[in-house]
Amino acid sequence: MKVQEQLAQKLSENRQLRDQAKKDERARRLEEAKEARDRELQAAKEREKNKAEQWVREQAERRLMERRKMAWDELHRRTELQSAQIVEKHVAMLQALQSGSGKKKKKRKGRKKRKGKRKGRKKKK
Repeated sequence: MKVQEQLAQKLSENRQLRDQAKKDERARRLEEAKEARDRELQAAKEREKNKAEQWVREQAERRLMERRKMAWDELHRRTELQSAQIVEKHVAMLQALQSGSGKKKKKRKGRKKRKGKRKGRKKKK
């Protein structure tokens, strides 16, 4: 009987060891799964953060491009306006020259003549 008891005890110990090994394996797998979920969650957060940063950079770049385009359009508009004004002035000048009604040179009136002798001038006889 003693042998049977020893075998039963050994069988029981083996079962306990096997059950403990299964529990340990299950706990290890659960821990690994939890770590994998945490890593995936952290990676997803990082991707969202990068995506948000990229969106902000793209918006800033878009605004910069819009400002550059507006500045270019304004410069182009001013240049065209100045060219048009210059053309208008030239046309007005050409019309004034053709019609002959341009400004005339003023005559100087009331110029005082010097009285008296000038040096080095001979007297009339």
